[in-house]
Amino acid sequence: MENYDRTMELVETAQDSAGKSSEQFAKYQDTVEYKLKRLQTVWEEIRTSFLNSDFFKNFIDNFTSGLEKISKTSPVKLLFSASVIAPVIYNFINTFLKTLKSASNNFIAAGKSIADNLGQGLTNGLANIVNKAVVNLTGKIAPSAKDLKKT
Repeated sequence: MENYDRTMELVETAQDSAGKSSEQFAKYQDTVEYKLKRLQTVWEEIRTSFLNSDFFKNFIDNFTSGLEKISKTSPVKLLFSASVIAPVIYNFINTFLKTLKSASNNFIAAGKSIADNLGQGLTNGLANIVNKAVVNLTGKIAPSAKDLKKT
């Protein structure tokens, strides 16, 4: 056990290092950058899960299957079938596009709501920082934005 003291010293250094890393990460988690990256990650997960849903996968599979059948059909049968099927396809595509537009509008509304809430959170956070700085410098509470507009 001739290196016991050195080993214990290295263990202590490693533990201090781990504690400092946790402390730094905790500080980073409280930054706007971290929170925006977290928001972006969650938004990407929602978008990806929506586009990877069974609905879109099945739609793409069925559309591909239909195109394969069309490519194997003789031109005469294709022209006759097209005159019968065209209105059905038109209605299907029209309905699908309306559904897609509605879904995209919902995503846009959700994104705006997130942005509004994030903006309000940033505004409140900055106001708190400024207020704390004013209190630290002057010992008085800073006037609110509403109070400043009144004067």
